[in-house]
Amino acid sequence: MLSYHQQSISILLKDKMVLYNNREKGIIKIKTLTLEDLGDIVRVEEEAWEPELRASRETFIERLKRFPEGFIGCYVNGKLAGITYGHPIKKIEKTWFHNSYEGAFNPKGEVFYIVNVGVSNYYVGAGVGSKLLDKNKELAKKLKSKKIVLGARNLESNLHFYKKNGFVVVGKIKNYFPEDKESNGIGVLMESVL
Repeated sequence: MLSYHQQSISILLKDKMVLYNNREKGIIKIKTLTLEDLGDIVRVEEEAWEPELRASRETFIERLKRFPEGFIGCYVNGKLAGITYGHPIKKIEKTWFHNSYEGAFNPKGEVFYIVNVGVSNYYVGAGVGSKLLDKNKELAKKLKSKKIVLGARNLESNLHFYKKNGFVVVGKIKNYFPEDKESNGIGVLMESVL
């Protein structure tokens, strides 16, 4: 029997990853997503988020059209297991409301804004989300962004995940997801300096 540590370890093998967790062993592939992936994108969103917190199919289409290179997926054994979308923005304002920076896309912006990270419940804890954040960091560096920002639900598990991946809390967000009873509608603004 594998220990907990062994169950959730990922081992780098050239440009592929072998994923070990208490569910399966498999090959991870990270790739930019397209409209052809829309059905799988929606499936992962449904598996990752409660109904009242999910983005719509139309929102995903808008994101795929706005900044296609920012829509990234993580496949495990050929199945989409996690998604993320981010894009450059000019700067961070002192006020925030939920996804207020999503419409602030600026191809020459100095800040990379991660709009969402969603991982199918089956793969939570298996390193998929961290791989997606790593790919966001690569893209942000390629775009010469100075830092990455994101909004997150004010839940201990979320904070732990993002802190583990190099983000720090820089502020609270009231009415982040007002319908989110678990976090009382409160979010946090987090950043990672590149």
